[in-house]
Amino acid sequence: MPINLVNAGSPILPTTSQENNQPQPVPRDIRNVETKPTSNAVAETTQMAASVPHEVTPETYVGYMNNRSTKAPTPMTFRGIKFSPYAKHDPCLYQGPLHFKNDNFIDLELYCFNISNDTSIKFHQCFFGTDKGKLNWRKVDLKNTNWEGSTIDGSYNGSRSEIKSCYFSEVNMSQCKLKNFIIFDSDTRSIYGAKFIDSVMTNMAFEGFRNYRDVNYYNIEDTSFRNMQADKLIWDVVRCVKDVDLSNAKIKYFSPLGGTEFTGAKFGIYEKGRITINPAMFDDVRKVDPYLDGVNNMEVGALFLHTLDSIPDKAVKQDFAEQMIEMIKNEPVLSAIYPSSITLRQSIINHLAHSDYDSSAEIQKFISQELLKEGNDILIPARLRPFMYYSVLHSLDDNALLRRQFLVNQLIAEYPALKERFYQITPIREFIEYIEEEKTLINGHDISHEGSLYHIFYNPDDRKTALCLPAAEFKKLVEENQVPQNFSLLQYQVDKKNSVIEKPDTVESQSRVLSAFPALHSLWSCADGLFTPVIHSLFEHNHTLDAEQNSRAFKIKNQMISMLKHKSYQTMELDITKDASVLSEILSPFYIDGASAADARWQLVELMQRELSPKITQFSEREQKTIAFMCLIKTLSDVFYTRYSSISNKPPYAPRQLAQKLVEDLKAFSPEAISEEEAALWSSLLMPESRNELPSSDKLSRRMASYSFPGEHGKEMNKVMQLYYPLS
Repeated sequence: MPINLVNAGSPILPTTSQENNQPQPVPRDIRNVETKPTSNAVAETTQMAASVPHEVTPETYVGYMNNRSTKAPTPMTFRGIKFSPYAKHDPCLYQGPLHFKNDNFIDLELYCFNISNDTSIKFHQCFFGTDKGKLNWRKVDLKNTNWEGSTIDGSYNGSRSEIKSCYFSEVNMSQCKLKNFIIFDSDTRSIYGAKFIDSVMTNMAFEGFRNYRDVNYYNIEDTSFRNMQADKLIWDVVRCVKDVDLSNAKIKYFSPLGGTEFTGAKFGIYEKGRITINPAMFDDVRKVDPYLDGVNNMEVGALFLHTLDSIPDKAVKQDFAEQMIEMIKNEPVLSAIYPSSITLRQSIINHLAHSDYDSSAEIQKFISQELLKEGNDILIPARLRPFMYYSVLHSLDDNALLRRQFLVNQLIAEYPALKERFYQITPIREFIEYIEEEKTLINGHDISHEGSLYHIFYNPDDRKTALCLPAAEFKKLVEENQVPQNFSLLQYQVDKKNSVIEKPDTVESQSRVLSAFPALHSLWSCADGLFTPVIHSLFEHNHTLDAEQNSRAFKIKNQMISMLKHKSYQTMELDITKDASVLSEILSPFYIDGASAADARWQLVELMQRELSPKITQFSEREQKTIAFMCLIKTLSDVFYTRYSSISNKPPYAPRQLAQKLVEDLKAFSPEAISEEEAALWSSLLMPESRNELPSSDKLSRRMASYSFPGEHGKEMNKVMQLYYPLS
């Protein structure tokens, strides 16, 4: 059914596809115009009969068409013809048949017209191109029009045209060459009954709409792309609803973006490699995370993996997944990110554990290699757990088991023999004996009822410290994404009578143990928020607060954590005297003069580095600490900027003082990371020398957001900041 353009609502379009702000006219039907030709049009027609023009223009179109042979018309070039309510020269004054063959149309404008009432409208083997601007086709119903064999090229000055809100249902574009334009329909967002059989598409895109809140798929159904050949084709937020025929379609560099779904697609007898995925989908760290990392994107999921899940044909699904694996191995950006991101590896393995991939030798080999990699700790998908025990862990020696503690701890509840063996390895045995014989409390909670199952994570490189989690806490962390509340830090002392002692639970000591277990660290950080341990540490260094101050400090800390975890966006008004005093008491150990303050700041930087470590292992130690410095400075500037927490619209002193000290530390630690002039500017924005000048943490935050790291890896470091900094 043709769309009702009169009652069409205001379309919701992405930034790249906004309509011009023109009044919406009542659409006109170029095949159903009752207006009779004026005397000027008759005179124009008479004049046309005298000669055949080199080109047909808006002024000569009606006269030329009235005199054109309908049986064997001479091919002609039509330039600047405008089927638009705003056209100065109205082409609708010609009411004969619209049959074109081998004609050229340059800068043809189609705006707000229904041209579908006459089923005989034909553009056979015609050419449509640009000269003075991009194609301007908007709000046109193309239903039942026939464009067989024609070429439409929207290229203008090296960029693509956009065909907006045109209705392509039941259009026939078989054997067409379609180049360099985007089809975006904000009115109906659907195509049905269309034919693109034997067509050739180059640098083309079909676009739906997706943002953080809304998803509007471009729905395609009962449409044929059989035998299509395409290069650099994009389907962005497209849904194949039903009977979308892609039989024998050959596509090079295909980009199914935005969670495109193939549920209703038919691929015929598929040959491997017939459709190749465009590596450009994963050529930037900001693309890799939303498209492949389902662990970091729990609500939306990994968009490309969602696309794979939607494919009904196993041969196609396996081929696309195998291409993804090749990119993981060989594409520069993806191959660099993959080994350093535990959540990305976890997401990929979770997806590939599906039974649809069981018959792919290449995929099964990849899974086995990933699981066998030492230190590649991941959550074991349910289908792979028996394989992990019987084929991998069962045959390892004690030292190899210790190097795979995270995998072992996932299986000891299911496989008692593995548990008994693990519990006999030194010093795991000593930790278990201490827990069972001398300790019934963990953080003040009675664990005597927990049974005999405990999860020990022992880091021999960090003062022989271990993290002990009761079974219930480990289960909640793994299955419910809940941060453990009851746990203990134990230390193993070689050659001492009391070989195990309990250590105080601080954020720093907890972080040190977790850093040895990337998957456990990632789970903890994901549940607790990447920057949360740093905020906790800021509030741990002062023990002189009274009860009222402690209560207020607790609220300020929780507000900061809520903002960093995107659970709160409301401003918290800070009291100009009481809260300023509380913050000074809390943060002064980090900025008062002396070695202890410098040491406290350095510990803060190291903690920030450890929290980021699963995501920045591709950088050197120096570069990692530079990133940590920047994150800390930016956090202090952002959190206490007036849109979050304010004291009479003035950022509080203590966070600014600490941020300034960190700027000085950064300059001293890594002079190449920031120039003297830039460091001086940052310091002046935080702590102005003039009393008449207000501090401007917000200006510093904005300046840092656009700051570019120098050096060989500066560009990649900027991307990491953009991707993982929570308030960007």
